[in-house]
Amino acid sequence: MVERINPNIIIQRCIKAGIDFWLAGQVAIALKDKMKRKLLQATIDKMVIEELKKHDPNAAQQYESYHFINVRTSKNIIEPFERDKIVKSLIKETRVSKIVAEEIAKNVENDIRKLQLRNISAPLIREMVNAKLLEKRMDSEKLKYTRIGLPVYDISQMIRKKSMSSPRLFKESFINAIMQEYILTRILPQQISNMHLNADLHIHDLHDFITSPISFEHDIRVFLKNGLAFPGIIKTKPAKSAEVAISHVVRAALASIKFVSGGISIDHFNVFIAPYIRRMSKKSIRQLCQKFLYEINYELMGKKAITINMDSEIPKELSSKKAVSKGGEFKGTYGEYEDESRAFLREMMYMRDKSYPEVSFLYPDINVTYCGEDCRSLLKEAKQEVYLTRGDNLVYGNTLPTMNMRGGVMQSVSINIVKIAYENKNETVFYNKLEDVIEKAFDVCKKKYEIIERRLSGNDVLNVLTAEYEGEAYIKLENYFNIITYEGLPQAVKILSGSETFTSKELDLMEKILRFTRRKIREEERASGLKFRIGEVVGSDAHEHFAEHNKRYDIEMSSEKIKPKAAEPPVVRRLQQLCDGALFYETDDIALAELLKFVKVKAK
Repeated sequence: MVERINPNIIIQRCIKAGIDFWLAGQVAIALKDKMKRKLLQATIDKMVIEELKKHDPNAAQQYESYHFINVRTSKNIIEPFERDKIVKSLIKETRVSKIVAEEIAKNVENDIRKLQLRNISAPLIREMVNAKLLEKRMDSEKLKYTRIGLPVYDISQMIRKKSMSSPRLFKESFINAIMQEYILTRILPQQISNMHLNADLHIHDLHDFITSPISFEHDIRVFLKNGLAFPGIIKTKPAKSAEVAISHVVRAALASIKFVSGGISIDHFNVFIAPYIRRMSKKSIRQLCQKFLYEINYELMGKKAITINMDSEIPKELSSKKAVSKGGEFKGTYGEYEDESRAFLREMMYMRDKSYPEVSFLYPDINVTYCGEDCRSLLKEAKQEVYLTRGDNLVYGNTLPTMNMRGGVMQSVSINIVKIAYENKNETVFYNKLEDVIEKAFDVCKKKYEIIERRLSGNDVLNVLTAEYEGEAYIKLENYFNIITYEGLPQAVKILSGSETFTSKELDLMEKILRFTRRKIREEERASGLKFRIGEVVGSDAHEHFAEHNKRYDIEMSSEKIKPKAAEPPVVRRLQQLCDGALFYETDDIALAELLKFVKVKAK
């Protein structure tokens, strides 16, 4: 601001900086001859400093420290301090009145000048403003004004971690941490955020809560019939050979995995590829599987998963469906390609085995749906170690539901039922608390659905999933479901029953808890129209989160699973029907489990 030199203002500014009145008066008198000139305030201050140096260098430094404040902004530039910027940002970000904003800005400025800070960062100024907001008990405004970021120490520790396999993962870890903080402070209701922080529940893949669903299940018939059409990425015609069809599947998998937080699956893979491999030799089919595995493993990095779901026989719901073949043309039905489907399954399992001499493949995971005795001979031909060492699964009984293709898991929430059981041993109190946490888990899923629905319709962030085929979006939002999981349920029922061992009594109590949860799910599905399942998310993040918190109660989190004895399959089968969301316990087909020596066999 341009103004004339005013002796009274000079004296006031000197006194504010802690300079005595006598010296301030001398400076004002010395600058008397220049009072008629109009100058910038910064220029006047420099003239005052030069005059003070003639009388007292320490006073000059004191004046400079008080009035010359440089601010390092979030844009990484240096600017002079201006109180008005605090006023404007407070009004813009928190909607406080101008009177309140000016009062807070003035108090912050006084504190900065008293500390005689020559250089200060914008984040520090923001924290000082937040302190003033807290003094006024304006908690909600403080949350809105909070700056999200990481301490320097935390960043240094993340950089030192040897588990980071690439520069991209370095950057992702920083971004994820910031996104989690943003979502907990600005997106989710404070009560739910507090429940996550207090380990009452765990919101999986929190960093991607506002950007993408957790998983996606592909129906590759769409690509086989129409070719690929991903905006800005790739556009092709339908594949005319098995090799090109496999390449299209790989491209679709690798493109779409960037748009989910967890992973993607390719459902009925061997069934849908079968029409392309008719009359191909065993060697050619094996080379085709090798091509698929090489391309997937060469380009896939990080913790995101790709799963291929295959069938030991053609599922009934697909048997009479028209089969997409070379060039996108229909040729017969899938029921006519039983032999080709089995041949592809057999060679894929062989190539995926760790004992294959030439190479070991890390991806993808394999799930095989088998339907009784016919599958035993087929599986015996493959190396059983593929399941034991790779964590792959058999899916027992019914085939994988085609109704979820072009959908997947929208959100997963784990409940710390061990903590609930420990704090609420009374049955009535336990179920009241459990009901409250379940309701909050539903609220999380509903919030996620609303956000993703807006993203799908409002912008191109998820353009691979929204790409149009035959007049409709590839993704089908109605095919998405949410998973509610219990971390440590076997341990929780033992706490409730007071038993050290796991007996039929604990199985009955577990069934009661699961039936209670199913009832709450049915009520919520009728009210909201969303889909929910009970299951267990395979991963360590929720377990580690809960284990760290539960240490306060001297509870060691157990990873115990239900391991049915020969006399217990009827009970386990009842539990199997309740837990349809994911891997929950080992198969009730004891004979098959013993035959193949499985550690985990996924049950459906």
